[in-house]
Amino acid sequence: MVTLKDIAQTCDCGVSTVSYALRRDPKIPASTAERIRSTAQQLGYRQDPLMRQLMRQVRLGKARDIGQALAFLNFSDVPIWSKRGERARRVFEALRLHAEKQGYHLDEIWLKPQRPSPVSLRRILKTRGIRGILVSGSAHQKKWPDLNWNEWGAVSIDHHPFSHALPRVMHDHFEGIQLCFEQLQQRGYQKIGLALSGPDSIAKERWQAGYLLCRERWPQRSAPVFITPDWYWAEGFDKSYLNWHTTQRPDVVISNDANLYSLLKTWKDDKILGAHGFAALDCAPHIPTGISGIEQHYEPMAQLAVDVLIDQLERYQCVARAPSSLQLVPGSWHQGTTTR
Repeated sequence: MVTLKDIAQTCDCGVSTVSYALRRDPKIPASTAERIRSTAQQLGYRQDPLMRQLMRQVRLGKARDIGQALAFLNFSDVPIWSKRGERARRVFEALRLHAEKQGYHLDEIWLKPQRPSPVSLRRILKTRGIRGILVSGSAHQKKWPDLNWNEWGAVSIDHHPFSHALPRVMHDHFEGIQLCFEQLQQRGYQKIGLALSGPDSIAKERWQAGYLLCRERWPQRSAPVFITPDWYWAEGFDKSYLNWHTTQRPDVVISNDANLYSLLKTWKDDKILGAHGFAALDCAPHIPTGISGIEQHYEPMAQLAVDVLIDQLERYQCVARAPSSLQLVPGSWHQGTTTR
């Protein structure tokens, strides 16, 4: 088993320096800390969360219960959250692997059919020995029972169904659409359009805000937003979209729904609709199909959520004592075949 002493010898530094670096203590210069953490990873070092929390409590002069079980609360209609789609699969797998790497077990708890009361939910969590909670919700989940947040740590990926302001880790939608717009401009597109479909959400609002900022900067190179609560397969969607497209005539369309491209392909012989480009605001699950757009980095986002939760447990013991925070993970441009 790799020890702090092994890492210290490899890095030619003291054991205390290694300890500080692994705890991300600001006393250690960033470059040194990064070198130590990289070496620890290469050597296969795994931190023991029980020992880490015990030592922190010793330093603080406090005695508290120590546990190493985390829970992912699944509020969806699907019993296994990772089966909801490619994004869910990658996020959950990254959560699980990173939690295990830090010495924690991640337990998925499906709550949709039970609709538990706060008392029942507390009993479930206590029975399973859960101390930290990870949740990924959506805007329509507003009526789930709240908890006494003095008992658990908690971090939300994207949005969450609880009234308490949980610390959040999410993709930077506002920056992402601006990056997409700039990339399309660089590729010579003269009139960029945005089509937002599906139920209202925080993500949808941030994308629209970022696009409106681009419209202020480049009014001649952008079209008014096409926005609808329906998905592309809904009755009447094609008619309303066609009306917007033939009126505005964008030569490239950005959309939050990559599946819209399948509808546009059916119009490929149309002189107006057939010659334009297409970019998705979340193209990661569709990269194999060649769609261009913004790749949201699911794995770094999930790993950061686990790190924030563990740090919260070790520093504050529960989310009620921790400061509220929002950490945004930027995306990157992916060049596919649907743009120049």
